[in-house]
Amino acid sequence: MSIMVRSPVDGVSDVVVVSVVPASEVVVVEVVSVVVVVVVVVVVVVVVGVLSSIVTVIVSSALYAT
Repeated sequence: MSIMVRSPVDGVSDVVVVSVVPASEVVVVEVVSVVVVVVVVVVVVVVVGVLSSIVTVIVSSALYAT
């Protein structure tokens, strides 16, 4: 993989950043990012479910109290 970085200043030669990264590490990074997204989605769903159940309990207890 080689990444070309264009310099915004005129007269300065382009900077070529050559990174030697094995394909396995790239795949690992992609898998880790996917796992992180899945974990975040699961946590959000669980938190929303718990909050909705708490709100339901509070509302039902308030209705029973009246």
